Amino acid sequence: MTKLSLRYFIVQLTLLIITVYVIWCWSIESIFQSGMNFIPITVASMLTILVDIGCSLNTAIVEKGKEIRNRWIIFKRYVKWRVYVDVVLLLVAATHNFIAPNEIMGIVASVLLFIKLFQHHENMKSFMDGTFSKEHLTLFGSFVLLLGIAHVFGLMMFAVSSASDKNWLAFVRIDNEAWDTQYIYSIYWAITTIVTVGYGDITPQNKYEVLVVILVEIIGTSIFGYMINVIGMSLTEMKRERETLDHELSVADKICKCFNINSDLAYRMKNFITNNHKVDRTFSVQ
Repeated sequence: MTKLSLRYFIVQLTLLIITVYVIWCWSIESIFQSGMNFIPITVASMLTILVDIGCSLNTAIVEKGKEIRNRWIIFKRYVKWRVYVDVVLLLVAATHNFIAPNEIMGIVASVLLFIKLFQHHENMKSFMDGTFSKEHLTLFGSFVLLLGIAHVFGLMMFAVSSASDKNWLAFVRIDNEAWDTQYIYSIYWAITTIVTVGYGDITPQNKYEVLVVILVEIIGTSIFGYMINVIGMSLTEMKRERETLDHELSVADKICKCFNINSDLAYRMKNFITNNHKVDRTFSVQ
């Protein structure tokens, strides 16, 4: 790990977090009409795009296994693959907030921000693969995926509540509460449904809500079942790797005792086994 790669990772992680926050704000505003002040959010999103452009134009690229540092080639590569998303997103963000607010533009901006989200993830991927184990990344990714799905399903359940006066918001007596209270309850319902807990304290009260519940139960529980399987496999692999390392260190310790190897050499041998185990894991991930 170099200081440069660590700094690049921190920058990309910061950009990713800001992008997630902007997407969250846009989705909340479009569904809950929360009345957020979007000028700071728009400024943050535009600054994020500009910083990412600067990173893209000042980062070496790899083509056919060869590192390229020529700025003109890097610029042409950026123009060919990424400039359109950045320019359109900047224009849409500015138009959405400063000239003519438009829900369609907000949706377009959210889609483009999702593209940026995946770009930030790809920029971070090589560093994460070389620093963290595949199993830890899988566990963290599963948790983030669960929150993202819960957010989407919670918004869906809230959105259909406006189709009838008899809805789940009135049922739990939060129809006159602030948007943040309603959002928390929406997320709570989505998570309990996805993970198949289902306390029954929030239930559909009209046909539109019933349709959403059916959709969430089919899609959400299927995804959750897959996530549980992936998490189980990851935990099993982590246990196997740990047991393998412990066995190799135990054998090394017995060898050191058998041949009366001094403590300094024994320490270096065990350190080599541990580092070699990490290298093998990294290559297996890549």
